[in-house]
Parts: sequence; C-alpha cells; structure tokens
Amino acid sequence: MSNEANPLEEFVREYYGNPVGFVKEILGVEPLPYQAEFLEALADGERKISIRSGHGTGKSTAASWAMLWFVLLRFPNKVVVTAPTSGQLFDALFAELKRWINELPDQLKVMLIVKADRVELSAAPSEAFISARTSRAETPEALAGVHSDNVMLVVDEASGVPEQVFEAAAGSMSGH
Repeated sequence: MSNEANPLEEFVREYYGNPVGFVKEILGVEPLPYQAEFLEALADGERKISIRSGHGTGKSTAASWAMLWFVLLRFPNKVVVTAPTSGQLFDALFAELKRWINELPDQLKVMLIVKADRVELSAAPSEAFISARTSRAETPEALAGVHSDNVMLVVDEASGVPEQVFEAAAGSMSGH
C-alpha cells in the first residue's frame, strides 16, 4: 500500500464543511456577502433557508454552488431541485447549475454525468444525484419518496409552489 495522499480524501477534508472555500478555490469566484452567509448556514446544518430578493441578484447562482458542493461532498446524497414552472426550472435554475458544472476543474467535472433533467455522480448514479422536478398542485407526489443519508431540496420561486407540494415532500423525504 502506498503512503501517497489520496487527492479525493484531501478534497473532502478541505471542503466538506467549507462551501465558501469550495466556491472561492474550486469555482474561482467570490460570493456576495448574502451568498456566503447562505452557504455557511448550509454547512452549519440549517434545515430551512430562505433567500428573498429581486430577480437577477444571484440566487440561482448561489443555489447552483450549494447543489454542486453537496453532491460532490456528501455521500450518499439526493438533491431535488424544483420550481413552479418547467421554464423557471430548466431555463433558469438548471441552466445555471450546468453553467457552473462547466466551471469545475476537469478532475471534478468528469465525476458528474449531466443529463437533461438530472446530474449524477458517475461512480454511484443512483446514490448521489441532482434531480430536476416541476412542482404542480395536481402532482404533489413529484417530490415524494426521496430517501438518503443526505437530502437537499432546492425550491426556486417558492411562493409559486403549491403548499400541498411542500407537505408531500416534507412527509416523505428523509435524511440529514
């Protein structure tokens, strides 16, 4: 057995509790103060975080950073991302996520399989993924049945998501 350090172990040790460092050092950007506060709250284990602001302020960017940090550094994990309309979900939030995947260093980018409505960890696609699902009152079960040691639900434009969708998700998602 070699005494050489495993780069993946070093990566996890460095960034597991440090999403702001992940954004700065891995993605090469400086988060705005509210974005850093949001990321730090995630690392501290906050279970419900709401960001209220106007359009074009960087909420989708911060959510994308959080999802990438989570899918790469929490295993096993399941991330579900939703919005009230498919346009909002795929043209805005999921497009932003894909943009930031392209900014990852090649060694990390190759760890992800990017599909139209899903991003999977290539080594364990059913155990670590980001899944995009629209939220509609007539199909509140769309967010149901997500179970993993680590679960993240990202809701864009939450005010437009019907309450029964949140209730269905809360009742069926399990994890930390």
